[in-house]
Amino acid sequence: MTMILLMCPHCGGRLQIDPTLRLQSMLTCPYCSRKSLMQKKDGQIVLRGIITAHAPNETLREGFSETAEPTVDRVVDPVQHAEAEPAPESVSGPEPEPENVSEPESDSLAVPEPEPKPDEPDQTDEPVVEPKPALEPVAEPKAVPEADQATEQDADMDRSPEPEQAEPEQMVEEKPVLIKQPVDADLPDDRQERLVQLATRAAQENHIMVFNSYARQAIDCDPTDPRMYALRSNLIERAHGFARATFLSPVWMSYTPRHKAFVLAQHFSSFNAAVLYSEEQHKTTLAEDTGRLIAWQIRESLIENARLRLGKQPFNGKFHRQDLGTVPRVIDALRNINETVVPQVADQLLLSIRNELDKLDPKLYYKMLRIGL
Repeated sequence: MTMILLMCPHCGGRLQIDPTLRLQSMLTCPYCSRKSLMQKKDGQIVLRGIITAHAPNETLREGFSETAEPTVDRVVDPVQHAEAEPAPESVSGPEPEPENVSEPESDSLAVPEPEPKPDEPDQTDEPVVEPKPALEPVAEPKAVPEADQATEQDADMDRSPEPEQAEPEQMVEEKPVLIKQPVDADLPDDRQERLVQLATRAAQENHIMVFNSYARQAIDCDPTDPRMYALRSNLIERAHGFARATFLSPVWMSYTPRHKAFVLAQHFSSFNAAVLYSEEQHKTTLAEDTGRLIAWQIRESLIENARLRLGKQPFNGKFHRQDLGTVPRVIDALRNINETVVPQVADQLLLSIRNELDKLDPKLYYKMLRIGL
């Protein structure tokens, strides 16, 4: 007969159980006389201890103190311990009759049940209720006599006040400072006239950016004022505008007559605006001033050719045939000036150019006439 060897969860005594008998609900240990629950899990019989109010038998506990182990559920392999340990002579409790005894599910070796973790409470053990900490009584403030209060107030007044901590300074965004242009006292109070005089002064001093700023403001005040357009045309011609746009351009001779007219109209746009908004007596003056500057550009370009030919030698005023190589291009540019390009004053402009060339250098003018001017 195969016997199952169990251990008492209270004292650790070894118990032999016949698996063929009917399972009892309670089992009393013959060593410590304490009861244990008998349960069956997965074909195995397990003993669970019951906490009782009476104290265990100290004599029996002393006898098994050497072999006693912690009170946990234990299952011992019957194969290893059936022959090693003899069964006790008697097991307390009546043996029930073998009625309706169920055969063991399997004759295989029983696998020991894993011990429960100490953190997880046993299902059969009674829950342990932790006592709540007692709230400490709050002491009521004691009444302070009026004499003591007055003494404390006098002591606080005698103390020197602690210096207050300076708050961090907040960053204030600095606004950009606009530098205003100084205005002379002799300028007129009228904004339009003041801008015109400032623009005229900037043009005479050749301050192009300052002139552009004042000229735009003056034109915004009065778009029909011809003085700003005349000043702009004068600055363009002083910068060799006509020469760079026409006969000094490497692609001038490749243009068609229609393209040449577009280039000249674009170049004389400021001059044409000044002529358009000027009175009749001022139109001739504008044509003469512009013609004088164009004649100066023509002569300067030819002198530059002579200097390139001479190298380090100074120019003595005599032009050679090699120096006059660009004259045909000059003549072609002047022939494209007509009423379509320069309305109202085209003839006056051409006449002014011829007269100025004759005044500047009569010999040069005579040579250009022989070429075809």
